[in-house]
Amino acid sequence: MAQIILNFAVPVFIASVFLTMAMPTLAGKDRSLQKVPATIRTRLNQNRDRRF
Repeated sequence: MAQIILNFAVPVFIASVFLTMAMPTLAGKDRSLQKVPATIRTRLNQNRDRRF
């Protein structure tokens, strides 16, 4: 009987911890996009590399 209770209680406990940690993040109003520095490498004169 104790094993049945533990098998039920452990997933409920894990789910409650997850929801407790996730709710402030999901409910936060400050979800502004952050600019991420990125470099884009472009190939110069792409037609030169093609062989017909």
